[in-house]
Amino acid sequence: MAAERGDSGSQQRKANGVSVFEEVFTKSGAFGERLATPPQPVNLRVADEIALQLRDALGLSGEAETLRREDARVALASGAAGGAPFLARLMRRESDWLGGFFARTPETALAEMLEETRRAGLESEELGATLRRLRRRVALLTALADLGGVWTLDETTTALTLFAETALAAALGRLLRQEAANGALSSLDPDRAGVFALAMGKMGAYELNYSSDIDIILLFDEDRLAVGDRARAHERLQRLARDLVSLMSRIDAEGYVARVDLRLRPDPASTPPVMSTTSAIGYYQNHGRAWERAAHVKARPCAGDLEAGEAYLRKLSPFVWRRRVDFAAIEDAAEMLAKIRAHEGGGDIAFAGQDVKLGAGGIREIEFLAQTSQLILGGREPALRVPGTRKALAALAAVGRIEAQAAAALDEAYVGLRDLEHRIQMVEDQQTHRTPTDAEGLARIAGLSGFSADAAGASELERETLRRMRAVRAVAAPRFDSRNAEVADAAASSISADLVQAADRFPEPERAAAVVRGWFEKDYRALRHERAQSRLRRLAPELLRRMSDAAAPMRALTQFDQFLAGLPAGVRVLALLEAEDAVLRLVTEICAMAPRLAQVLARRSQILDAAFDQGFFDAPPPLHQRRRALAARLARDGGDYELALDAARRWAAEQRFQISVGLLQGRLATQEAG
Repeated sequence: MAAERGDSGSQQRKANGVSVFEEVFTKSGAFGERLATPPQPVNLRVADEIALQLRDALGLSGEAETLRREDARVALASGAAGGAPFLARLMRRESDWLGGFFARTPETALAEMLEETRRAGLESEELGATLRRLRRRVALLTALADLGGVWTLDETTTALTLFAETALAAALGRLLRQEAANGALSSLDPDRAGVFALAMGKMGAYELNYSSDIDIILLFDEDRLAVGDRARAHERLQRLARDLVSLMSRIDAEGYVARVDLRLRPDPASTPPVMSTTSAIGYYQNHGRAWERAAHVKARPCAGDLEAGEAYLRKLSPFVWRRRVDFAAIEDAAEMLAKIRAHEGGGDIAFAGQDVKLGAGGIREIEFLAQTSQLILGGREPALRVPGTRKALAALAAVGRIEAQAAAALDEAYVGLRDLEHRIQMVEDQQTHRTPTDAEGLARIAGLSGFSADAAGASELERETLRRMRAVRAVAAPRFDSRNAEVADAAASSISADLVQAADRFPEPERAAAVVRGWFEKDYRALRHERAQSRLRRLAPELLRRMSDAAAPMRALTQFDQFLAGLPAGVRVLALLEAEDAVLRLVTEICAMAPRLAQVLARRSQILDAAFDQGFFDAPPPLHQRRRALAARLARDGGDYELALDAARRWAAEQRFQISVGLLQGRLATQEAG
């Protein structure tokens, strides 16, 4: 029963008593009983060949065409083979295994192969060949379960990821035991040796696609690395990394296990393949960039000493999940997306030849939107710290950070585009995301997608795909469209005339115009960076409109001027005001009505982050709820007194700010505020 439950070792460790396998694979029943509409073959000759092969393996009778029409298992396999040459080759090679496969549930077949993979790391003399054989079978199993509608997208990607991490754990464990036997490491147990692999990106979130590279970072904890000669151990670990990549990535007549990419480690051009956790943490604390924070949203230890990996991620958590709301840091990610989109043809949406991952309205835009929202808000809202894209969208909707309708549209598009991506890749097992440009290729993808394998089916698939991409663009464009930013910057070139005109709305227009000109002429620390000036140019028209409508317009304007003058840095605060209308409205009110509070904001602008907490603009909660909130905040710092003291100070400042705003906006009476 261990194989049936998917208990294949530490790579499927239990969380809250339930393993990843048990959590995802909850259905049961024979394969044939669960089949939906089978794929339609383009190549009937190959489809008939596989139908006859299965006829013999399953003990059936009849002609190929009859079998394809009357037996769901034959229809699935022959349709897949007639649409994807790679799958046809696998079926020819694994004909004996394929016949027995249909007699079991796909979940049982997967669990058995994961268990065999784990055992191979301990027992197999030809580990590489064994893993490559198992990879072929997992690829075939996953494709048939996916194409037959037996597995959902989540089940498909989880199956691919479970095999990849189980194979990686088997290979790393074998190599670590060899090093221990040679005296380089003193621990014979790879689960306690202090060396681990960190799964990144899609592998970290159990989202691997059909032909994914696996992105990992190899690290060792010097405090756990039990060695006598530390210098020799470091040298041997670098050789181990090369051997691991070779074992996993080498291609021969048996195929390959997985293409391994180590380039997500810190500064890969100048660092060794295996780094110490101390060096990695030092790099991220001093030089880490926004995209590296985003990369760690999905990170998790997947092989080797998992306990050491978990300890490392806990230490790295403050780098990834920052308490301060930082819209400005996310610009790096948005600019990267703009460059990708420009390389892929700008913002144009098409079908033939379209990159469904990197193109406009593609998978990457959904991932960027989810991850950047997590990075902005996850430091203050732990519920958003989930690894998967779909889970992130659901979490963002649950806490009201994205409209439920928009989240549902993105989720539906993500599932459809990932399914399409899989069908593109399984044709020849290539790491590509681009739809074909020729009629036969489009018909092939249409047939694998459940449409007719012809021009009409390709047209139906095109309509469905374009609908999804346009839905993604409708949600993502306001956040990431570089053209909007270019238009805004172009409009900012005439800013002086526009702002002078806006100043006419104030009771003292000449004085108001002088104040505004000073923002761009005086040497304010907050505005020394061109990014800050650009943001203020875009923000100024709306800002001035709101201040001119205040009860005391000139007081609001001069107080905002003092607020700017007092800020030590402006990019982050101005980005926050530009991105969130509620915060802009709040700052305008404070400048107009509470000058002392505006002075506090200038000195401690980080307390504006409190406005992003759920319930900030509601009546303050009772004392017992505040006590629980403070206790939860302090618990995140792991018992460190200095960190806890800093957290308590921040929390108290935010509470005072919320009470002050409640008093200002009339939600609290003076006595209640006191």
